[in-house]
Amino acid sequence: MEKYKKASIVGLWLYFVISTLVTFQEYPAVLEGRELYLGTKVILQIWLLGICIWYPMNPYGLWPNIMVGIHIIVSNIHGQYFSPWYVFSYIEMILAYSFLFPVPRKPFNILLIVGTAAFLGISIYRYDEVYRWMYESQPMDLVTTTVSAAVVAWMCHNFFTADRTYREELIRKFGIIGVQAATIVHDIKSMLSAPRLYTDLLKQKIPQNDSELSILVDSLEKQLMNINRAVTGLNQVVALQDQKKEEFSVRDIVIEVGETLSLQSRSIELQARGDLRMVTEKALVKSILFNIMMNSIHAFRRNKISHPVIRVFCDSDAFVISDNAGGFPEAILKSIANYRFDAFDGTGMGLFLVWNGVQTLGGRVYFTNGVDGAQIKISVPLKTQAQGRKNLRYFLRPS
Repeated sequence: MEKYKKASIVGLWLYFVISTLVTFQEYPAVLEGRELYLGTKVILQIWLLGICIWYPMNPYGLWPNIMVGIHIIVSNIHGQYFSPWYVFSYIEMILAYSFLFPVPRKPFNILLIVGTAAFLGISIYRYDEVYRWMYESQPMDLVTTTVSAAVVAWMCHNFFTADRTYREELIRKFGIIGVQAATIVHDIKSMLSAPRLYTDLLKQKIPQNDSELSILVDSLEKQLMNINRAVTGLNQVVALQDQKKEEFSVRDIVIEVGETLSLQSRSIELQARGDLRMVTEKALVKSILFNIMMNSIHAFRRNKISHPVIRVFCDSDAFVISDNAGGFPEAILKSIANYRFDAFDGTGMGLFLVWNGVQTLGGRVYFTNGVDGAQIKISVPLKTQAQGRKNLRYFLRPS
């Protein structure tokens, strides 16, 4: 991405230099309001100089680039108002720089629409002068301007936008895979915490004269530490795996995760009603359910629930996971509403991974409180749905 940073900075300074030079060329052609034209132009150039100095400090920031876009629009309104042919002398530079914008699609589209509307509006307002300029221009001038603008637009799109979009898409995908890798590490580490805790308790209860048992427990502790280090090291390996889309049943994933977490041996009842078939990354959905159920298990322990129950209901376009662990405190719900997952006890990694995983799927997640506990509703997009809901029930009661 470094070359795009340099290209944006160079393009911005070129824009400043060219706009300054065009001012000297254009000033003699302004017949009315020369003082107003020059005064406002000086203000615009001082503003642009400030942007040029500020921009390298944060070249990928949203506001520096939006400021550039706004300046381009205002400059065109200003220049086109005083000289209707002004826009054509700028069109190549505007097109070239617009394709270098590291601005999200929505703000960029707004800038594009506003700029286009301003151009058309003033062209209509000064229609007589625009028409006179086009009528008096040589046909070859119009052809050259149009062709050069089209060529510059094509070159920028082909060599900058396409290449940049491809690289950014790769970075986005690897970022998602990296989060999934972190999810796997987080999940396995959570599963390793109990054996390590039991090992510490066992060491405290070993008689001092039983050296053989102490050696075995020490060996077990070292093995658990080695596994923990290996899991952390697997982060790089897992991050390179390609997540393929496949069709699966959410109900089957719920049951599978319940078995993985040994809910039955933990005396936790699992209830699954309905079914929803999806076509997406199976590992991602499994990770979402895994983190939700792990949070429920921690809540059961913390609140000392005598008869813990996890309920999963699948509908035609969503599934709801709830428990009877008492629910989210209001402070946590308020923090989640503001997308702050680190404002309460623990790291907040579990709920963050749930939220981020659902965002990756293109769905929506709602954290609320039910009658007796927390309730998380996940709405899945239409593109991930395979078939309708089946009226199935599943109960896994503790042994």
